Amino acid sequence: MLKAISIAGLTASAALTISAAVVDGRVNKNLGVLGGISGFGSAVSALVASTATDRKYSKIIDAEAEAKRLVKEAQSRVDGLHRQLAHIERSLDNANRKFKERTSKAAALEQEREAVQFQIQEAQDTLDELTQLIKLENSLNEAGFAARRYIGMDSTALTIKLKSNREQQKDLGKELLEECKRTTWTVDGSVVKGKAHVKQTMTALLRGFNGECDAAISTLKHSNDSTVLGKLEKVYNFYEKKAEQQHIPWSSHLWQLKEDEAHIVHDNELAKHAEKQEQAEIRRQMREEERAQREMEKVQEEAEREAAKYADLLEKARKEAYSESEEGAHLDKIAELERRLTEAEENHQRAMSRAQLTRSGHVYVISNIGSFGQNIYKVGMTRRLEPIDRVRELGDASVPFPFDVHAMIFTEDAPGLEKAIHKRIDEHRLNLVNLRREFFSITLAELQEEAEAAAREIGVTAEVRWTLFAEAEQYRQSVSEREGAGLPERAEMQSVA
Repeated sequence: MLKAISIAGLTASAALTISAAVVDGRVNKNLGVLGGISGFGSAVSALVASTATDRKYSKIIDAEAEAKRLVKEAQSRVDGLHRQLAHIERSLDNANRKFKERTSKAAALEQEREAVQFQIQEAQDTLDELTQLIKLENSLNEAGFAARRYIGMDSTALTIKLKSNREQQKDLGKELLEECKRTTWTVDGSVVKGKAHVKQTMTALLRGFNGECDAAISTLKHSNDSTVLGKLEKVYNFYEKKAEQQHIPWSSHLWQLKEDEAHIVHDNELAKHAEKQEQAEIRRQMREEERAQREMEKVQEEAEREAAKYADLLEKARKEAYSESEEGAHLDKIAELERRLTEAEENHQRAMSRAQLTRSGHVYVISNIGSFGQNIYKVGMTRRLEPIDRVRELGDASVPFPFDVHAMIFTEDAPGLEKAIHKRIDEHRLNLVNLRREFFSITLAELQEEAEAAAREIGVTAEVRWTLFAEAEQYRQSVSEREGAGLPERAEMQSVA
């Protein structure tokens, strides 16, 4: 009986041991537990045999069967636990995989967040920088350092100098405004109010100084530079004294830069005046040539009338000689009339040859900055008595602005000179298909050199003066009005049909 109880206890103990092993999660010891169960079976068999030997009770057999049943039941539970363990392991693997995926996504999102945050910071830094620049630019504009444009500033070199000068003035203005921040003045015991007061006073002084200087420079002509420079000096001395009285920072470099600006603008005015004189000289030459042409036509008409007159007189004298008995008395008169008639006919013939058979005419060089842009020139020829009419005709309806004349060359072989010039500058031709479109992309200095070389090449004489300045009055006025109205700039044409 005691052995039966022991077997039952051992079986129960084995079952509890297996359950505890599974519940505690000691998965790797499962095989050891199974081995323990097998050993337990052997122990039970030995115990039964011993009991049969010692005591042959029928209940022993029942105890052995019960033990086997318990072992089988325990094995079944172990198998079930193994299946549960496999399911748990699969679930754990899936959970680990999802965890890794989510961790990876989280890392990527974190990197993206950091990148976006960096971009936001960069944008904020740029915004702060631009805000400061705008504030500074507004302060400079209030102080009178706004950009200015002088109408008629055609020289690239002078434009570059003027732009550099204006930038230096703005830089100096920045330095003076920055110096206001270093003041130790106080207003009502406040350093902040003191700095604001100094900056406000500085801005007012600079605005007044720049405004009066700009007004004086705007009156500059080719002949009044001394007067304008005197005004600028008085303006500087006035504001320098006011700044000193109010203990406001100031700089003598302001005067130097304004003086340089005035010299640059004056140089431009001198160049404009010289070019206008050249244009006037060209127009004078054209008028003289037209007058000479009219005189030639007048000579032709007079020669024709003279020849007709002597022809009539000669015919009349001959009739009188035949009708009168004193024919010899009229012979001398007839001979004189014949001589004069021959001379008149020769004069008429020379005039006709010059008027009808001559190749004389004008080769003109014109430009139209407003229509075609810089360094685009038309080189053409006209035999008109008034060649400027041809230029006006070209600028009447086909282009938005009139042409400017750079040269009007009168020569006895105008077609030959035109052809020779075209040949020398052919590589600069814009329209390579229609050669009657006589536009060329070339500098005026190069064109002048080639024209003079062409005249020497064909042996023609041509007196001419060149002007490098393109007045382009309507175009420049249009640009100025467009800028004043805040309209977009017109894109220059890049080609000519």
